[in-house]
Amino acid sequence: MARFAVLGFTEAELGFVLAALFVAVSGFQIVQATRAEDNAAASREETEALKDSLWVARAELDSLRRRTSRLTPYCSEKGETSELIASVLVTGRSTYEVDGRTMRMGDIRVHLSRWLEISSRKSCRFGIAVTPAPGVSGSDLMAAREPLGLLFYFR
Repeated sequence: MARFAVLGFTEAELGFVLAALFVAVSGFQIVQATRAEDNAAASREETEALKDSLWVARAELDSLRRRTSRLTPYCSEKGETSELIASVLVTGRSTYEVDGRTMRMGDIRVHLSRWLEISSRKSCRFGIAVTPAPGVSGSDLMAAREPLGLLFYFR
């Protein structure tokens, strides 16, 4: 039988070389696939760990949001006086006495405009004292306090 030589190899030797090459390439692919599976498993574990961390962070953020005050702060927290800026005597449903003068709500806004300006600029509220005059009913007192409560805190 005639023998053929390819690149100096006999047919049998060439077969062994090709078989070895196929085994090597297959082995390399198996190793790469195993590494990819390991990497995928590690990525899945990492993703789960990140999800857990994200869940914990969200829970903590929700907890902090529940504890955060939604009230306008006192102006003393923004560097202003902590003293009461006015003493208001409620004399009727919509009448007040401040510094010995009888006033309505509009007059009080004008009288305390300096403080209201600071309050508006700094997004805060000053404290005032509100007391009822003798003979003022509870419902009148509550009605009189309502517009004041939109601008000031009562102490």
